[in-house]
Amino acid sequence: MTFAPAARSGERILVVVRGHLGDVMQAFPALRDLRHARPEARITVLVNEYVKSALEQCPYVDDVIPGFAYRRLGRLAALARSARTFVSLAGRFDTVIALRWSPSRTPLLALLSGARVRVGYDRTGKAGRLLTHNLGAEPIDTVSNRVLNEGPLRALGIATNPSYPLLDWTSESLRRDVGRLLQKAGVLSTDRFALVQMSSHWGCGEWRSDKWAAVAEHLTTRHGLKVVATGASDWFELAKLASVRAKCRTEVVSLVGQTTLPQLFELVRRADIVVAGDSGVAQVALAQRTPSVVLFGIEEIEANGPLPGEAGGLMRTIQRWSPAGGEQVQNPHCAFGRSHCHGSFCTEDSSRRSINAEDVIELVDQALRERVSA
Repeated sequence: MTFAPAARSGERILVVVRGHLGDVMQAFPALRDLRHARPEARITVLVNEYVKSALEQCPYVDDVIPGFAYRRLGRLAALARSARTFVSLAGRFDTVIALRWSPSRTPLLALLSGARVRVGYDRTGKAGRLLTHNLGAEPIDTVSNRVLNEGPLRALGIATNPSYPLLDWTSESLRRDVGRLLQKAGVLSTDRFALVQMSSHWGCGEWRSDKWAAVAEHLTTRHGLKVVATGASDWFELAKLASVRAKCRTEVVSLVGQTTLPQLFELVRRADIVVAGDSGVAQVALAQRTPSVVLFGIEEIEANGPLPGEAGGLMRTIQRWSPAGGEQVQNPHCAFGRSHCHGSFCTEDSSRRSINAEDVIELVDQALRERVSA
């Protein structure tokens, strides 16, 4: 692959990366390609505050500004946060690159940053006039998010490759910390283990606890793997862990709420297999070249699924829904998109409800057989 030379020494570039862990993960190919093309530039990423640690020690990034949040804030707190973001950006950049799903106000932020080059998708049909490189409306769900993120770079003449870079920049001390964390939980260095992400930010993205328990038992009894659960310390994730453990006849080791994001990267690298819903950890598995089985809901797989060369070998997907079948009937109480939602009205979506434990077990067996024979 060849890369365009830096536009000029010391160029100050701001990259807007909005979203959860999966969205940050899907920005890594673009950040790598940008660094290769602009090796002397200072690259700053504007990101959601709770996933900023995913960029720790990343060689493609010099600075991180936590400018977004999913926590619901009062009016004054929200205004104060916006003011801090404006101050941190005003007049400080030469180029602004807005990746997919950037906030609708991004073209205005880019203008206020002083950048003479402003590239991105037009999410409003109006603010796009403030962009010097307007990529038009952003395709929704029918194109890989990684491919969409490469679009702004191609508009600048930068060669791109949407495949993931290996997340190999974690320090030796962090690797030792992960080893100690596993050992404290009862997973020795000689133990093989499966990593499972059993909960979701969204109530509709959950899968029944008895099904998770059946998969966990199979991983242990059939494949001799310890089952390690990961996730955040939110109440619903801890409740899900407790529910699965109560139904499982074999041990489920908990690292839920106990890891940083860089530690999660290392855990995924060490795992024999990852089993998860369509989540950030599924994207980490793709990057770390760890086989995975991923449960998808009522949305196109193309956006978050594997690229053609990754399907089967790296990620096996399962879904019981088709765009031709139409959308699920909207729950009038749905709070999807508001940080997280696990209210009394939440129900799993029709795809996950139709996926049986036996369906996932079959894919797990395929993935582990292929890993052994590789």
